Amino acid sequence: MVAAGEPLRGAAGARASADRLIFKLKSRLVAADRKALAFEYALLHLFGDAEVAERVACILPALTSLLAGERPEALDILRRNVALHSEGPCGVSLVSAGHAELRKAQKHARRLEARRADTQPARGSRAVAGLPAPRGRERAPS
Repeated sequence: MVAAGEPLRGAAGARASADRLIFKLKSRLVAADRKALAFEYALLHLFGDAEVAERVACILPALTSLLAGERPEALDILRRNVALHSEGPCGVSLVSAGHAELRKAQKHARRLEARRADTQPARGSRAVAGLPAPRGRERAPS
């Protein structure tokens, strides 16, 4: 039997130490969840649109890394690019989507852009005049 106030030794001490660490980690996780929920609510309140708030939340990790002079993680870069360049709802939650889902959303956005470019008439003075697009550098007449 161990006297009160005396540290536990052996397996009992290791178990008690592990239990304390688990309790601390669970407490930190609950606090982080509360902060994340408050952050999501603040973004939603600020922008008034859930889609815009989610996209801004996706941009922040990459932006924070860049401002700190660090290179953002590959997943943060991909998430930022999808948030900035895809149009309309992506069908997935951008904040929690994995690499494969984000790549799929990114490819979908590119396909839509390509399809739109094929169906829309070209803009610009040459296109309006019916002239072909220039090839390479053109020389001024001498």
